[in-house]
Amino acid sequence: MEIKNFNSEDVEIHSLLESLGSDNGQERKRAREALALKGKVVIDYMMELLNHPKHVYRWEAAKTLEEIADPDSAPILIQAM
Repeated sequence: MEIKNFNSEDVEIHSLLESLGSDNGQERKRAREALALKGKVVIDYMMELLNHPKHVYRWEAAKTLEEIADPDSAPILIQAM
């Protein structure tokens, strides 16, 4: 994922997104929880990850959207099924 015109929050989000693909389950969990705390700001990123070729990214994106619990993301999760 390429970041253009980024600020420090973008860099942090990008780092957390990369961690969602870690082999370490605890690292993925920490990243997911940190992303969920950011709320709606990361929904577009999660939508993109729902189409990632690696299953772990798709799974973690779905879990993150679940934790954000924004009603607007429900159709996205249903479509991803």
